[in-house]
Amino acid sequence: MSKNLKITVLTPEFYSYGALLIAGMLQEQGYSVKLQKGFGEVIDADIVFISLQSTIHLLKYQQELSSIDGFKIVGGPVTLTPQLILDCLPADLVVVGEGENTLYNILRVFENNLLPKNNPLPSVSDFQDIPGLAFKEGDQTISTGNGTAHSLKRPLPLVPHDISSENIRGANVYMETHRGCPGNCGFCGVPCLFGREVRSRPLEDILNE
Repeated sequence: MSKNLKITVLTPEFYSYGALLIAGMLQEQGYSVKLQKGFGEVIDADIVFISLQSTIHLLKYQQELSSIDGFKIVGGPVTLTPQLILDCLPADLVVVGEGENTLYNILRVFENNLLPKNNPLPSVSDFQDIPGLAFKEGDQTISTGNGTAHSLKRPLPLVPHDISSENIRGANVYMETHRGCPGNCGFCGVPCLFGREVRSRPLEDILNE
């Protein structure tokens, strides 16, 4: 499989755990991936994975995200309402819910498209058979249904060298130990994003991380 794609994983304000995880998975698959925080550096990439943590980002960073060339894929907690993202931002794809299995399927489309005839980057319609995505066709938002839950046995996140300078509500970084919650808190999207069944990571993986 060709690994010539240039890939950037972008977080607007801090290194979100999801961004570190996706970057680590890409690296484990043999891709050269750049993890970038903020918009201070010019982004030169074929694919840009954008991790958005708040709906405020949909308004706050419209200009910055519009100026990015490349195929833009948005993930993160805001994807529970993909139409809102596609109405506010020039995103090509939105990954709805858990992104690991969807990520592998997205990369497969890119590789299949590029390898045979060195074709240009795929169009959004090439992803219509992959569950867990949303995209625009004209003025219509197309959803491909729910993605599949991923095993929590997985590669380690890509940890940036300057992680110790982070301050996310007093922490340098968060670490995932499990997914899902049986609770009914009205303010929280975790049950919608990860389900109500609690799934735990292997203890040895947590200690290793």
